[in-house]
Amino acid sequence: MKKIFKFFLILIIPCAGAAQTLPPGLLGGMLKSDSWVIRKDLQQEEFKGNVSYNSSLYKLKSDYALSDRAKNTFTADGNVYLMNKDLSGAILELYSQNAVFNTVTQKGRAAAGPQNPLRIFYTVPDVYKIAAEGETLNIDGKKSTLEIKDNVKIKYTEPYDFALAFADYAFIDRAKNTARLSGGVELDNKNYTVRAEDIFYDGAFITVTGNYPLFTAANEDAYAAFQSDKVVINAATGYADAAGRIRGWISPK
Repeated sequence: MKKIFKFFLILIIPCAGAAQTLPPGLLGGMLKSDSWVIRKDLQQEEFKGNVSYNSSLYKLKSDYALSDRAKNTFTADGNVYLMNKDLSGAILELYSQNAVFNTVTQKGRAAAGPQNPLRIFYTVPDVYKIAAEGETLNIDGKKSTLEIKDNVKIKYTEPYDFALAFADYAFIDRAKNTARLSGGVELDNKNYTVRAEDIFYDGAFITVTGNYPLFTAANEDAYAAFQSDKVVINAATGYADAAGRIRGWISPK
């Protein structure tokens, strides 16, 4: 059971890293577009058509962008693509219908559109990859938090293992080293499946509650399943402590 929850440990660190400041010079004429309008009285620069910014560490593409220095915001809309590569080679990518970021508060929001799903990818080449989907994304760079709402899907893959999660809501707090999935949660890997209303990781333990959690497992030797009102798993050892209306079975293959 330990491997399925390794997913939480790795998920917390990179995804919340999406809340980063924009690169120096991104706001302004370094952006390319079909048209560029400057409104000095409003402290705005508007970019329309094939908006792009490209450097070794940052990329941006969209149909439209607005830099509002008075409000300290940068807005991109229409087929938005953002990429950030850190010095270690890890790559963070965001696809959405629109996105807005405040350079002072370091808060940002992105949303899906009818033709542009919200997708986040974090890749450490040859080590692991995290892919996340949802309808809206909220980030807070100062608090190092990330929130994904509605139709959430998160997949973690490495060369010889994977974990897949579905939920209505996901919240990751990098500063506190915590993560929560809630609302019709299903968490799977090649050996285990967990279904519950809420799964919370506090940095040391994973607590599974709500909707009478169901655990099922299959390996080379046996099938197993059990339910209880609450299950607490030690993330380091994989030891599980179940309490309340416990029932289950195990069957040899």
